Amino acid sequence: DVMTVSYMNSSSAPHNSLFPSATLAGVRNSTHYSYYRSDTVAKTFELLGEFSGDATTYSDPKMLFKWPITNGNGWTDTYAHSNLTATVSGNYSVSATGVGLLMLVGGKSFQNVMQITAQDVMTRMTASDTTEVHITNYTYYHSLNRYPLLSVTYTRTAVTDSTNDVAGSIYVYYLVALGVEEN
Repeated sequence: DVMTVSYMNSSSAPHNSLFPSATLAGVRNSTHYSYYRSDTVAKTFELLGEFSGDATTYSDPKMLFKWPITNGNGWTDTYAHSNLTATVSGNYSVSATGVGLLMLVGGKSFQNVMQITAQDVMTRMTASDTTEVHITNYTYYHSLNRYPLLSVTYTRTAVTDSTNDVAGSIYVYYLVALGVEEN
């Protein structure tokens, strides 16, 4: 599957008045908008909300990045949001868990790659049930690129009085990361 995300100044995005402190917006599949705030003083990057038919506004934004990040350090953040059908609360932890050699299929390898591990545990409550979602994401960065080379995600979902779901995904970005040129 190919997923395309385009980024723009938040003032150019529809529904921007719902997220007045946003500095960046991303659109996925032409209909799903995410609104972010980049704080250059605090050196943080937060998710403020999303719009895909209905607005989801974070009452406690989700801190996605905090710089600088070096091997062995990280942060933990709580977040919360709601929309017309659900209330969500979560705990998001990020840590730099190692530096080493990344070997990809086809014999391509990269030295001094940092592994960033993110753990996201969220509880989604609706009128009819409660869902707990555990997401573990391993992302691999090389110092010469601002974009990740590889991302591996595992997701476990448990619905009250129902079955559990387990899923995984792997995205290899190294061709994109090495082929992007800034003007």
